[in-house]
Amino acid sequence: MIETLLVGESMTRYVVKANNDVLSHCKCEFALAANPAQADCPWCGCGWLIPCLTCHRVFTYGVVIEHDDVRSLILRDNAANRVELTASEVDESIAWWEKSLADYPVGHKVVYLDGWYFGVEETQLAFEGWYAVHDLRRLPHAEALSDPARLRAVLGDVSYWRDRERLDRN
Repeated sequence: MIETLLVGESMTRYVVKANNDVLSHCKCEFALAANPAQADCPWCGCGWLIPCLTCHRVFTYGVVIEHDDVRSLILRDNAANRVELTASEVDESIAWWEKSLADYPVGHKVVYLDGWYFGVEETQLAFEGWYAVHDLRRLPHAEALSDPARLRAVLGDVSYWRDRERLDRN
């Protein structure tokens, strides 16, 4: 099914579950990503795991696809969460997907961290996320491929987030 969503005209980049490696509560065979549901407790996983559009459980690794109707996916996700978005808010969400995935070709493996998607192999990342300011030599998601406990040890640690909390986010 992934192959049918990889290329086409008027497509928007989107994310689908790549696998169940390291940490995956989502058991869906084909799992499209939902919009990030990051709250004020990113250490719980909402700041570093990808929610599934269907079951709303999370997974760690995604792959970039192209989808011809991201608008309907966003509306479906928000309806499931009983949220009504304005047309402008839907457009903003589509723009976020496009911006977050702009640097990654179709088929590229990505992870989510604090408001953005990154290629799992990226190094030397310094950025302002929705909650915190990060400066990482390597993504904990990448380190977890050889040391699965590393993911929760770093990103599941409240102090990691609080020590880096953006002062301007309130």
